[in-house]
Amino acid sequence: MKKLIRNITTLVIVIVVLGIGYFAYSRYNSAKNNNYDGYYAVALDTGEVFFGKIASKSGSELELNDVYYLTFSQNGDSTKDATTSPSPSASPTTQPVIIDTNASDAIAPTDVYKFNMSHVKYYYPLNSDSQVIKTIKDHKG
Repeated sequence: MKKLIRNITTLVIVIVVLGIGYFAYSRYNSAKNNNYDGYYAVALDTGEVFFGKIASKSGSELELNDVYYLTFSQNGDSTKDATTSPSPSASPTTQPVIIDTNASDAIAPTDVYKFNMSHVKYYYPLNSDSQVIKTIKDHKG
């Protein structure tokens, strides 16, 4: 009788462990599904929002590649190429939003941005069907 109880207990433990493993595996795969292009939104404590692919992350630094940011049209023309840096004081309710890179800036920064984690309010992955990703893909051509 004790042997039967021990065998049933062992079987239940194995089933629970396999169930937890399957659950973790399915959650991991759902994060890697086709609904994700690798782009993240990164919001800073200055109000700036950047979009890019995380190249590395440590306790003190977040590094993005293929970086875009929100900027606002200076004259209300949302088709104009924006050449200004992101402005935390610009109001998204009064000016059209443009996704841009710093490629046209006078200082011509590289496509690698490093953020001090103490200034990152939050970051999260973007779905491939989001408007931001569609705009980035249109920008790339």
